[in-house]
Amino acid sequence: MPQNNIIMAITNIIHLELTDTHEHYYFGSLKALTDMFGKDAIGITYGSLRSYISLNDYPFENKKCIIRKGEFHQSETNRGQGRKNKPAEQFL
Repeated sequence: MPQNNIIMAITNIIHLELTDTHEHYYFGSLKALTDMFGKDAIGITYGSLRSYISLNDYPFENKKCIIRKGEFHQSETNRGQGRKNKPAEQFL
């Protein structure tokens, strides 16, 4: 992986691929994934998925889906900081 000093945050992300439709979804947690897609859609419950991951790590795969863990990289930015980083004179 290239080294870059501007990376502000690395966040874990859960990737769900539904094998029959090849649709892809991204979540911040296993709980969010299983809340949106129940056992009928992905073929496993939240508790069973947590147990599987704790024993086997990623990826999880069955006939209905593939669940992977990845990283979301975000670079440093000043967007959304508004006036708190700018002198008041700039807005006159």
